[in-house]
Amino acid sequence: MRSNRNAPAKKQKNLILIIAAVVLVVALIAIYFGCTNNQDDVQTTSIRTIDVEPSHLDLLFRNHGEVSFNYVGRQVSVYVAHYEYYELVLHELIAQLEFASVEEFSGNMIWGITTSGDSLGELRVRINAKDSMGGAASHQRSFNFTPFDIEAGMIVNDEILSEPLERGERHVFHARTTGTQWNMDSDWFDANVLGEYSETVLIYIVFD
Repeated sequence: MRSNRNAPAKKQKNLILIIAAVVLVVALIAIYFGCTNNQDDVQTTSIRTIDVEPSHLDLLFRNHGEVSFNYVGRQVSVYVAHYEYYELVLHELIAQLEFASVEEFSGNMIWGITTSGDSLGELRVRINAKDSMGGAASHQRSFNFTPFDIEAGMIVNDEILSEPLERGERHVFHARTTGTQWNMDSDWFDANVLGEYSETVLIYIVFD
């Protein structure tokens, strides 16, 4: 009986083919699920506040405004943070738009807030976005401050967004504090700054 000298080489060749096939399948799955997306591609490009002229909205909201944005990313979110001195006592996601893949989007975020006596009343937020292909999405939600009895406080500044922007950074567009002064050069979330006021409410937007 003659031995098969080519058997080891044949087995090695088959093993290489199997490994190559497995690598190819894994790569295709990763691409399909977007696992190979470069995180550096997710970035905000521009954001600004819009001067809001007096309108019928003045009858509905004590304060209201609009934020315009153009960005490349997957998600835009709006949060409320309430501090008693430097302690965070309330942190709430108010509205959010989330997309399946990294896209170039443009849109705006419209908001309004009411007061009830000396306390904050209701916040309403609507986010609108449109991608480069014309697809559109929106999300609207309200948040009721009344159960928490948060003082209305002093409005620090309605137009406090600034560039350059960083992915995941908290961009405050409305702030209230029970104090009488605020150093605009200070970090909004700095514990030493927050510790000077009995109550602070920050409403901010985040791009991811």
